[in-house]
Amino acid sequence: MRKIYVFTIFAALLPQLLEAQQAWNRIVNLPQENAINDIARIPGTEIIVAVGEGSTVMISENLGESWDVNCNPAGLNNFAILKSVIFTDALLGFITTADGQILRTTDGGSQWSVVHTTSPESSLNDIHFFNANHGIVCGDNGLILKTGNGGDDWITLFSGVSSHLKEIRFVTDQKGVILTSSTDYLLTTIDGGNTWATPAFNPPLEITQMLSFDFVNETTGYLYGNHSDMMGMIYKTVDGGNTWQLSFQADAMYTGKIAFSDPQMGMVLYGSHMYESKIYYTLDGGSNWTPATLPEYSMWTDRALFFYDPVTAFAAGSKGLIFRTEDHGISWSPLYEKVFKGSIVQVQFINESTGYITFLNELFGVIFWEIHKTIDGGVTWQAVSSIELFEFPPAFHFPDESHGYIVSGWSIATLWKTDDGGSTWETVGIADSFTPMEVKFFSSQMGFVAGQNKVYKTINAGENWQNVYTGSDNYFRILYQSADDIIIIGEYSLILSDDGGLSWTERGISNATPVTDAFMKDDGKIFIAFGEAIYWSDHQGINWNQAALNNSNPVEFRSIFFSSPDVGYTAGSGHYETMLKTIDGGFTWNAIEVPATTTLTGIWFQNNLHGFVFGEKGLALETFTGGVVGIEEIVRTNEIFPGFIYPNPFSDNFTIDVGDAWNGQPVILEVYDPAGRLIIQRSITSQQQQITFAAPGKGLYFYRLLNENRSGKMKKLIRQ
Repeated sequence: MRKIYVFTIFAALLPQLLEAQQAWNRIVNLPQENAINDIARIPGTEIIVAVGEGSTVMISENLGESWDVNCNPAGLNNFAILKSVIFTDALLGFITTADGQILRTTDGGSQWSVVHTTSPESSLNDIHFFNANHGIVCGDNGLILKTGNGGDDWITLFSGVSSHLKEIRFVTDQKGVILTSSTDYLLTTIDGGNTWATPAFNPPLEITQMLSFDFVNETTGYLYGNHSDMMGMIYKTVDGGNTWQLSFQADAMYTGKIAFSDPQMGMVLYGSHMYESKIYYTLDGGSNWTPATLPEYSMWTDRALFFYDPVTAFAAGSKGLIFRTEDHGISWSPLYEKVFKGSIVQVQFINESTGYITFLNELFGVIFWEIHKTIDGGVTWQAVSSIELFEFPPAFHFPDESHGYIVSGWSIATLWKTDDGGSTWETVGIADSFTPMEVKFFSSQMGFVAGQNKVYKTINAGENWQNVYTGSDNYFRILYQSADDIIIIGEYSLILSDDGGLSWTERGISNATPVTDAFMKDDGKIFIAFGEAIYWSDHQGINWNQAALNNSNPVEFRSIFFSSPDVGYTAGSGHYETMLKTIDGGFTWNAIEVPATTTLTGIWFQNNLHGFVFGEKGLALETFTGGVVGIEEIVRTNEIFPGFIYPNPFSDNFTIDVGDAWNGQPVILEVYDPAGRLIIQRSITSQQQQITFAAPGKGLYFYRLLNENRSGKMKKLIRQ
């Protein structure tokens, strides 16, 4: 269940609150949105660990009711895929990855390190340990690795095959089996994995795709696969795999896993043709199989199936979906919360309470676009009714609480409009042979729709539309300075009008990649984000200046937003950083930490402290601290300028000591309040200089020293 945090911030307590609370609170998805690939229990404890895509590790101590979500173990990047996890005792655990790495923890999962790296093209799909020292890993292209010293060193064993190796099961320390991508054989060993054989199925199995298998003892095992017509089949062996007999078959079993908790009790998790995930369970060793359905949204929950104990099991899969049963598969409970069932593409808040959002709904495989509304500041969201959007991503705009407009269509543009806050909608045609990409109203009557090669205008609330411009770009962002002064941004150009759209001037934007977002501040400065760069212009696009980016790793920008003339945010996709912040009006941008690896697609701030960021897979985060805990996290620079302030804490005056860095050239002192606003900027003209603090208020501030070559790290400054 989502936790709601309400903050009443008093001036005297603001610094302490900013230091204590988290920078970002995850709203949805809960526990997280990345696909889960494997789950394991830490021996001797009640702790379970799940791993998955997006470099994600999840740990729960209460059977999945709540999770600690940690990203980027061992410094892996945001795109790392964690394939399997195992713990040999309460402290020692291992993770394998899709790019050929093995991670190890020696403290129960708090810290991880890379202990082996093989070819990035060789996914390491499963791992098994006999004891704390001896383990086996299998991967793509017939790869088998073995360690005899607790993972310090790994040697490559000869498998004799080139097929992908998917799952490992050992029934004793010596006898083991590996499931392969071939339907002709299993890999077997009788010497602890040192040598492997490929006994063929005799007679051949009828399946055309091997999916999963499990052994309950030396003689009894189960193998799950399907036929080319998606007929799911479960085979059983009672002689250690020498022969296999068909135990069960059913239609529409596309993918999934099989697992047993003991010789009698087991289940198969599968994805069906209705884009749901379902269960068959058995209580009599596979003689009979009974269907069960995962409740609510379960699309592709077919990657992980894990028994915690004989009757408690977990099923998990894409988009972070996870379920639990406590009655050996008869009934299931969802352990996730999901509001937006796909990537979020647009957000707009009209005021602190009322906002709208658009996302791609992939429920049950029927892909369509939904628009949701909140009237409680983003705490809850409800679908806007009477609108079905199955085509090109819609765009919307609400000039006020009552009036709203939505445009959509592929080659035929349609407008939906409301004058009662979205309760009822009226449909109006705009134009044929036109794909709209943006709608923006200056008032409830006058507005523009921009899109593929064309711009249309209305002066009667969308009842009639006139084509006012035809060009050769995809125009996707409409920016107003006034009812007459309009700038429309395209992927490679902009057009501007100073007479309400009667005439237009086109200007090219010199960039090799398309513009992805644009924002115009109240002072008229235009900011555009494209590729890994941010540019700004204060001359209506005649000249462009590149902003300085202080991020260690590139970010592919998708969204840009300013909460005030000085403070702005931009976000997107990156191997490590995904969001940057500016506190100097957009001239310099610094990376800030976001507790998610998912691509960020939308930003909206109510003020400099309270805001939201949205992303792919339905991700939504909220901040009450401007996205940082202490401004010192904002600044990352390679060349640090020394110097310090004393006394600190101070009352009304303090002294700047530049120290040995003083070379006679001026040094700049900058002091910021907790919201990131620059409140003091002073030139220091001597090695030591006293400053009178003229700004009102006591508490926590931040300062830095810089000259033309070097910038100091943000440090705390306390006024008492």
